[in-house]
Amino acid sequence: MPSQLRHLLREKGRDLHAEFLDLLPRRPAPISIQRFSLRRFGLAISVVLVLLVVTPMFVAWAVQTDRTNSSLFTSDVHCDDQEALWLMAQAVPSAAMVPCVQLAPAGWSLNDVKVGRGFASIVFDTDRPSQEAAVTVELAPACDLAGATEVSSEQPGARRYIRVDRDARPQRVTRTYAFQGGCISERYLAVGSPERLAADASSAIGFVTREQLAVDLSRRSDGRLHLDPS
Repeated sequence: MPSQLRHLLREKGRDLHAEFLDLLPRRPAPISIQRFSLRRFGLAISVVLVLLVVTPMFVAWAVQTDRTNSSLFTSDVHCDDQEALWLMAQAVPSAAMVPCVQLAPAGWSLNDVKVGRGFASIVFDTDRPSQEAAVTVELAPACDLAGATEVSSEQPGARRYIRVDRDARPQRVTRTYAFQGGCISERYLAVGSPERLAADASSAIGFVTREQLAVDLSRRSDGRLHLDPS
């Protein structure tokens, strides 16, 4: 109600609310005051317990959803495909290097490229359906090196490790490069000979340094954009 009308009613001593109630066939029942009780205390504790159980499940679901619904929908992650590589570098801001494709072997096809907070991955299919072969390259802040053997590295600034899991089905060979602020894991799965896949990929996966990506982004945007803004 406008303030002028409220003042006018108050001056005339009229109780507009009571007049409206008198027009009703039956007065509404009064609403009881919500008071604290043992029953309400028990309900509050139950709500808190439910939240403690549900919240971790929701966080785990959100993380899983982030990993399954984070595709870049790109058809190219070659070492000169800077747009995808910039996103991968931003996903793992501590990593000094980012994986890319130098020359995909014959029969390999890009399946998916995913980017999320703290990870980036490239998945390939192969033309070997009888072996159920697949290749996954993942960038992360850290990697599990348990059971891996360190071997000589052809990549400057990175240490290389090899792990062969023959008891897994399908069999798996994991090649890991550890470097400043991150690591790149190349997982080769095949029923039969994952070593053959790993050998085929010896010249397939390349590396681009974060420094080079930052320089390219600055030059491409005429200095307006920075890969790692302060």
